[in-house]
Amino acid sequence: MALILAVFALVIIGGLVASNFMGGLLEQQSGRSVLQAVQAQQAAEGELWAVLPQVEAARLLSLPLRGPPLELDHPSPEPGLVVQSRVARLADNLFLVLSRAVRQDAAGGPLAIRSVGLLTTLAEDGSSGAKTLRPISQRAWLQLY
Repeated sequence: MALILAVFALVIIGGLVASNFMGGLLEQQSGRSVLQAVQAQQAAEGELWAVLPQVEAARLLSLPLRGPPLELDHPSPEPGLVVQSRVARLADNLFLVLSRAVRQDAAGGPLAIRSVGLLTTLAEDGSSGAKTLRPISQRAWLQLY
């Protein structure tokens, strides 16, 4: 009888230890997923702000209204992170800048994908007089899924 109780107690203790390890594993995996999602989000937002001063006004004005967007090529900020950006012309002086970042694993599969957008207009720069993209004054940010 004592042997059966001892084995039963060992099984119960083993189950408690295994459940603690499983909880720790789940916490580690969720933390890693949040980290990868934040890295993708920051890369998409950073690319969005980096694109604004780089696009020439002549290229933007040559875009057709509601036509295909202007694809912008930029190198990846770090290995395993792919960032794409494009600019679409929505109206005469209204542009949508889109940025999409993908955090990839070693095989190239997506781990986290984040997309952001910014509504902008062409405005003259106060110092040089050149036209550059500027965010609209109200509700310029778009969280894309």
